[in-house]
Amino acid sequence: MNRIKKHYKTYIFILFLLLLIGFGLYNWIKYKPTLKNLVNSGYIAAAQVKKSDFKPKGATKILDKNGNIIKTLSTTKVVYIPPQKISKKIKQALIVTEDKRFYKHHGVDLYAVFRSLLLLMTSKNMQGGSTITQQLVKNVILRD
Repeated sequence: MNRIKKHYKTYIFILFLLLLIGFGLYNWIKYKPTLKNLVNSGYIAAAQVKKSDFKPKGATKILDKNGNIIKTLSTTKVVYIPPQKISKKIKQALIVTEDKRFYKHHGVDLYAVFRSLLLLMTSKNMQGGSTITQQLVKNVILRD
């Protein structure tokens, strides 16, 4: 009995994890066909993105630690380059910097999302969980 009291929080945490995993598996099995259709719809939508869809929302502002504007970068100097004309090394650098697991997920990196949530819950640190795909959808397709 004393041992159970000593490890009570650990047992609760393990039970919570098991319930979370069970809930995730249940939903994965239940919604897998719908998710496949959504992924396919995403590929279709991505193939239809045009040059005219890439519009800057406004000038980029560089701020100091106090929130004062140091520099405003012009939006009129934006140049669109088709993906096939971008160097392979530049693409690799973007992927390594923004989304290391880019080739291991279909647009949503559940590992990164859970890692981000766990860090937020345990240490109050914020870390991004979004992927390149999610950023593209947010900035080009959803816009606002």
